Amino acid sequence: MANKNKVLILESVKKAIEELEPPLQARIKVAQEALASGDFQSVYTKSLQGPIRELIVRPYRLIFFLKERTIYFVGIFRKKTAKTPLQAIRNSLYIYKTIQKITKSSKKSSHENGSQKK
Repeated sequence: MANKNKVLILESVKKAIEELEPPLQARIKVAQEALASGDFQSVYTKSLQGPIRELIVRPYRLIFFLKERTIYFVGIFRKKTAKTPLQAIRNSLYIYKTIQKITKSSKKSSHENGSQKK
């Protein structure tokens, strides 16, 4: 059985998807579910920078990253040019680094709390 990943979608991305035509919404949902089930082979993704990737659901791109079995969808845009907007990549990296800091501090905090109880 495939590994199951948790999926978190930023509110702005949810709203943008809701504004799309229903058939396109369905295609995006199927692609997100494939990623959630660990099936990265049946969808088309592209590496952008470091851990940041884009899920390609024509003509849209959903920017995401995978961190500790959670897929974070942090951006969406309509593809108009050959290049991904640099600002979209920068925003995604900022969110990734912020989550990384939060994750590290919460692990450190829970580790310290665990060692204090002993």
